[in-house]
Amino acid sequence: MGVALVALFVALGGTGYAASRVVISSSHPATAARHQSGHAARKSLQGPRGETGPRGPQGVQGQTGPQGPLGPQGQAGPAGPAGQTGAQGQTGAVGPQGAQGQIGPAGPAGQMGAQGPQGVPGTARAYAFVEPNEVVCEPIGHCAPTTPLAMTHNVSLGTVLAGAPAGTWCFVLDEGIESSTATVVASVEGAPESLDSAQWVAGAPDCSPNQIEIQTVKRTVQSGSLVSEHNGDIPFSFVIP
Repeated sequence: MGVALVALFVALGGTGYAASRVVISSSHPATAARHQSGHAARKSLQGPRGETGPRGPQGVQGQTGPQGPLGPQGQAGPAGPAGQTGAQGQTGAVGPQGAQGQIGPAGPAGQMGAQGPQGVPGTARAYAFVEPNEVVCEPIGHCAPTTPLAMTHNVSLGTVLAGAPAGTWCFVLDEGIESSTATVVASVEGAPESLDSAQWVAGAPDCSPNQIEIQTVKRTVQSGSLVSEHNGDIPFSFVIP
Protein backbone atom coordinates (compact mmCIF):
# COMPACT_ATOMS: atom_id res chain seq x y z
CA MET A 1 0.00 0.00 0.00
CA GLY A 2 2.84 2.35 0.81
CA VAL A 3 4.38 1.80 -2.67
CA ALA A 4 1.06 2.58 -4.37
CA LEU A 5 0.68 5.84 -2.44
CA VAL A 6 4.20 6.88 -3.37
CA ALA A 7 3.47 6.20 -7.07
CA LEU A 8 0.23 8.21 -6.90
CA PHE A 9 2.02 11.05 -5.22
CA VAL A 10 4.74 11.06 -7.85
CA ALA A 11 2.20 11.08 -10.71
CA LEU A 12 0.22 13.94 -9.21
CA GLY A 13 3.33 15.76 -8.31
CA GLY A 14 4.69 15.65 -11.89
CA THR A 15 1.56 17.29 -13.28
CA GLY A 16 1.55 19.93 -10.59
CA TYR A 17 5.24 20.53 -11.20
CA ALA A 18 4.72 21.22 -14.84
CA ALA A 19 1.98 23.72 -14.08
CA SER A 20 4.00 25.35 -11.36
CA ARG A 21 6.94 25.88 -13.78
CA VAL A 22 4.71 27.87 -16.06
CA VAL A 23 3.48 30.03 -13.21
CA ILE A 24 6.82 30.31 -11.47
CA SER A 25 8.65 31.36 -14.64
CA SER A 26 6.60 34.54 -14.63
CA SER A 27 6.54 35.13 -10.81
CA HIS A 28 9.06 36.24 -8.22
CA PRO A 29 12.49 34.57 -8.15
CA ALA A 30 12.16 33.62 -4.53
CA THR A 31 8.99 31.68 -5.18
CA ALA A 32 10.66 29.88 -8.11
CA ALA A 33 13.49 28.82 -5.86
CA ARG A 34 11.08 27.25 -3.40
CA HIS A 35 9.37 25.30 -6.11
CA GLN A 36 12.72 24.04 -7.44
CA SER A 37 13.67 22.71 -4.01
CA GLY A 38 10.30 20.95 -3.75
CA HIS A 39 10.82 19.34 -7.16
CA ALA A 40 14.23 18.05 -6.11
CA ALA A 41 12.69 16.46 -3.00
CA ARG A 42 9.99 14.75 -5.07
CA LYS A 43 12.53 13.48 -7.65
CA SER A 44 14.53 11.78 -4.94
CA LEU A 45 11.48 9.64 -4.17
CA GLN A 46 11.29 8.20 -7.75
CA GLY A 47 14.28 5.86 -7.43
CA PRO A 48 17.02 5.03 -10.06
CA ARG A 49 16.21 4.98 -13.85
CA GLY A 50 16.11 1.54 -15.45
CA GLU A 51 17.97 0.38 -18.68
CA THR A 52 16.45 1.00 -22.09
CA GLY A 53 14.39 -1.93 -23.25
CA PRO A 54 15.01 -3.81 -26.52
CA ARG A 55 13.82 -2.27 -29.79
CA GLY A 56 10.44 -3.43 -30.91
CA PRO A 57 9.83 -5.30 -34.19
CA GLN A 58 9.94 -3.35 -37.45
CA GLY A 59 6.59 -2.16 -38.64
CA VAL A 60 4.90 -3.15 -41.92
CA GLN A 61 6.43 -1.48 -44.99
CA GLY A 62 4.27 1.27 -46.37
CA GLN A 63 2.89 1.36 -49.91
CA THR A 64 5.18 2.40 -52.74
CA GLY A 65 4.65 5.97 -53.75
CA PRO A 66 3.87 7.06 -57.33
CA GLN A 67 6.71 7.01 -59.86
CA GLY A 68 8.42 10.32 -60.34
CA PRO A 69 8.67 12.09 -63.70
CA LEU A 70 11.21 10.80 -66.27
CA GLY A 71 14.48 12.67 -66.06
CA PRO A 72 16.18 14.19 -69.12
CA GLN A 73 18.08 11.81 -71.42
CA GLY A 74 21.79 11.77 -70.81
CA GLN A 75 24.40 12.29 -73.50
CA ALA A 76 25.44 9.30 -75.63
CA GLY A 77 28.60 7.65 -74.44
CA PRO A 78 31.64 7.16 -76.70
CA ALA A 79 31.56 4.29 -79.24
CA GLY A 80 33.18 1.11 -78.02
CA PRO A 81 36.07 -0.57 -79.87
CA ALA A 82 35.25 -2.70 -82.92
CA GLY A 83 35.02 -6.43 -82.27
CA GLN A 84 37.29 -8.99 -83.87
CA THR A 85 36.39 -10.35 -87.32
CA GLY A 86 34.71 -13.74 -87.08
CA ALA A 87 35.94 -16.88 -88.82
CA GLN A 88 34.99 -17.30 -92.49
CA GLY A 89 32.02 -19.58 -93.05
CA GLN A 90 32.08 -22.67 -95.22
CA THR A 91 31.46 -22.36 -98.95
CA GLY A 92 27.88 -23.21 -99.88
CA ALA A 93 26.96 -26.06 -102.20
CA VAL A 94 26.96 -25.43 -105.95
CA GLY A 95 23.46 -24.78 -107.23
CA PRO A 96 21.85 -26.88 -109.97
CA GLN A 97 22.75 -26.12 -113.58
CA GLY A 98 20.25 -23.93 -115.37
CA ALA A 99 18.28 -25.03 -118.38
CA GLN A 100 20.01 -24.75 -121.75
CA GLY A 101 18.93 -21.74 -123.75
CA GLN A 102 17.21 -22.09 -127.10
CA ILE A 103 19.17 -21.69 -130.31
CA GLY A 104 18.31 -18.49 -132.09
CA PRO A 105 17.23 -18.37 -135.72
CA ALA A 106 19.96 -18.56 -138.36
CA GLY A 107 20.99 -15.27 -139.93
CA PRO A 108 20.66 -14.49 -143.62
CA ALA A 109 23.17 -16.11 -145.98
CA GLY A 110 26.04 -13.87 -147.01
CA GLN A 111 27.13 -13.24 -150.55
CA MET A 112 29.65 -15.65 -152.04
CA GLY A 113 33.05 -14.10 -152.50
CA ALA A 114 35.02 -14.00 -155.74
CA GLN A 115 36.82 -17.19 -156.74
CA GLY A 116 40.48 -17.13 -155.94
CA PRO A 117 43.30 -18.14 -158.25
CA GLN A 118 43.90 -21.82 -158.88
CA GLY A 119 46.43 -23.32 -156.56
CA VAL A 120 49.25 -25.66 -157.31
CA PRO A 121 48.38 -29.33 -157.88
CA GLY A 122 47.85 -31.17 -154.62
CA THR A 123 49.22 -34.48 -153.49
CA ALA A 124 45.88 -36.11 -152.59
CA ARG A 125 45.39 -39.63 -153.92
CA ALA A 126 41.71 -38.99 -154.69
CA TYR A 127 39.19 -36.18 -154.44
CA ALA A 128 35.83 -35.12 -155.85
CA PHE A 129 33.29 -32.31 -155.86
CA VAL A 130 29.61 -33.32 -155.86
CA GLU A 131 26.89 -30.85 -156.86
CA PRO A 132 23.57 -32.74 -157.07
CA ASN A 133 20.63 -31.29 -158.97
CA GLU A 134 18.23 -34.17 -158.65
CA VAL A 135 18.03 -37.47 -156.80
CA VAL A 136 16.05 -40.33 -158.28
CA CYS A 137 14.63 -42.91 -155.87
CA GLU A 138 13.51 -45.90 -157.95
CA PRO A 139 12.55 -48.33 -156.70
CA ILE A 140 11.38 -46.73 -153.45
CA GLY A 141 14.21 -46.65 -150.93
CA HIS A 142 16.96 -46.88 -153.56
CA CYS A 143 18.21 -43.34 -154.21
CA ALA A 144 21.07 -42.40 -156.54
CA PRO A 145 22.31 -39.10 -157.94
CA THR A 146 21.72 -38.38 -161.62
CA THR A 147 24.45 -35.76 -161.99
CA PRO A 148 28.09 -36.66 -162.66
CA LEU A 149 30.92 -35.76 -160.41
CA ALA A 150 32.86 -32.56 -160.99
CA MET A 151 36.60 -32.03 -160.62
CA THR A 152 37.30 -35.63 -159.69
CA HIS A 153 40.55 -37.53 -159.37
CA ASN A 154 40.61 -41.34 -159.02
CA VAL A 155 36.91 -41.32 -157.94
CA SER A 156 33.71 -42.57 -159.62
CA LEU A 157 30.10 -42.99 -158.48
CA GLY A 158 29.26 -46.21 -156.65
CA THR A 159 26.04 -48.09 -155.86
CA VAL A 160 23.70 -47.17 -152.99
CA LEU A 161 21.98 -50.17 -151.39
CA ALA A 162 18.22 -50.35 -150.96
CA GLY A 163 16.89 -48.93 -147.70
CA ALA A 164 19.66 -46.34 -147.36
CA PRO A 165 18.53 -42.95 -146.01
CA ALA A 166 18.27 -39.95 -148.29
CA GLY A 167 21.54 -38.10 -148.77
CA THR A 168 23.60 -41.33 -148.94
CA TRP A 169 26.46 -41.26 -151.47
CA CYS A 170 28.73 -44.15 -152.51
CA PHE A 171 32.00 -43.84 -154.41
CA VAL A 172 34.48 -46.23 -156.02
CA LEU A 173 38.19 -45.52 -155.71
CA ASP A 174 40.64 -46.35 -158.47
CA GLU A 175 43.01 -49.28 -158.20
CA GLY A 176 45.84 -48.84 -155.77
CA ILE A 177 43.66 -47.05 -153.15
CA GLU A 178 42.29 -49.43 -150.53
CA SER A 179 38.85 -48.22 -149.41
CA SER A 180 38.95 -50.16 -146.11
CA THR A 181 42.05 -48.26 -144.91
CA ALA A 182 41.44 -44.90 -146.62
CA THR A 183 40.72 -41.81 -144.53
CA VAL A 184 38.07 -39.53 -146.03
CA VAL A 185 37.77 -35.82 -145.23
CA ALA A 186 34.38 -34.38 -146.31
CA SER A 187 32.98 -30.86 -146.08
CA VAL A 188 29.87 -29.01 -147.24
CA GLU A 189 30.25 -26.48 -150.04
CA GLY A 190 28.21 -23.28 -149.81
CA ALA A 191 27.61 -20.40 -147.42
CA PRO A 192 30.01 -20.35 -144.43
CA GLU A 193 27.17 -19.98 -141.92
CA SER A 194 25.35 -23.04 -143.24
CA LEU A 195 24.38 -25.63 -140.62
CA ASP A 196 24.42 -28.51 -143.13
CA SER A 197 27.08 -31.21 -142.89
CA ALA A 198 28.73 -33.99 -144.93
CA GLN A 199 29.82 -37.00 -142.86
CA TRP A 200 32.07 -39.89 -143.83
CA VAL A 201 30.59 -43.22 -142.68
CA ALA A 202 33.34 -45.72 -141.93
CA GLY A 203 32.75 -49.23 -143.27
CA ALA A 204 30.20 -47.99 -145.88
CA PRO A 205 27.24 -50.08 -144.60
CA ASP A 206 24.85 -48.61 -147.21
CA CYS A 207 27.15 -49.18 -150.24
CA SER A 208 28.39 -52.12 -152.25
CA PRO A 209 31.63 -53.78 -151.07
CA ASN A 210 34.98 -51.95 -151.47
CA GLN A 211 33.37 -48.49 -151.67
CA ILE A 212 33.32 -45.41 -149.44
CA GLU A 213 30.14 -43.79 -148.07
CA ILE A 214 29.28 -40.16 -147.33
CA GLN A 215 25.96 -38.89 -145.95
CA THR A 216 24.72 -35.30 -146.14
CA VAL A 217 22.50 -33.86 -143.40
CA LYS A 218 20.48 -30.66 -143.47
CA ARG A 219 20.01 -28.77 -140.21
CA THR A 220 17.37 -26.10 -139.63
CA VAL A 221 16.07 -24.17 -136.61
CA GLN A 222 12.41 -24.78 -135.92
CA SER A 223 10.62 -23.24 -132.93
CA GLY A 224 13.94 -22.53 -131.27
CA SER A 225 15.24 -26.10 -131.67
CA LEU A 226 17.82 -27.54 -134.08
CA VAL A 227 16.27 -30.16 -136.39
CA SER A 228 18.44 -32.54 -138.46
CA GLU A 229 17.29 -34.56 -141.48
CA HIS A 230 19.06 -36.49 -144.24
CA ASN A 231 19.04 -34.57 -147.53
CA GLY A 232 20.54 -35.39 -150.92
CA ASP A 233 20.49 -31.86 -152.36
CA ILE A 234 23.49 -30.54 -150.44
CA PRO A 235 26.70 -29.91 -152.46
CA PHE A 236 29.91 -31.20 -150.86
CA SER A 237 33.48 -32.25 -151.60
CA PHE A 238 35.83 -34.84 -150.14
CA VAL A 239 39.48 -35.76 -150.36
CA ILE A 240 41.58 -38.83 -149.57
CA PRO A 241 45.14 -37.79 -148.59
